[in-house]
Amino acid sequence: MRERITRQGTRSRTNERAPASDHSGTRHDTNAGVGFKLLSAGDLADPIARDLGVSSNWVFAAFSASLVISAVLGPRVGRQIDLVGGRSVLSISI
Repeated sequence: MRERITRQGTRSRTNERAPASDHSGTRHDTNAGVGFKLLSAGDLADPIARDLGVSSNWVFAAFSASLVISAVLGPRVGRQIDLVGGRSVLSISI
């Protein structure tokens, strides 16, 4: 049984089940992932540059370019996902 508050402010008990998954944390999880990506770029730039044999400036330039490309393509890809579904769009990206 679940307890819920009605519009009149009274409590009532129902036999409704709670939703299996409400995905309420999805946005926060996504933001945390993006934040981690942005913060880790500074820590990883020097080792990546050393492994590739380039200046860390090139690594930061490539990272910045990837952010700009994502910002430009994001809305178009989002509309495409809305139109045809995420599975087909993501399968093309692989």
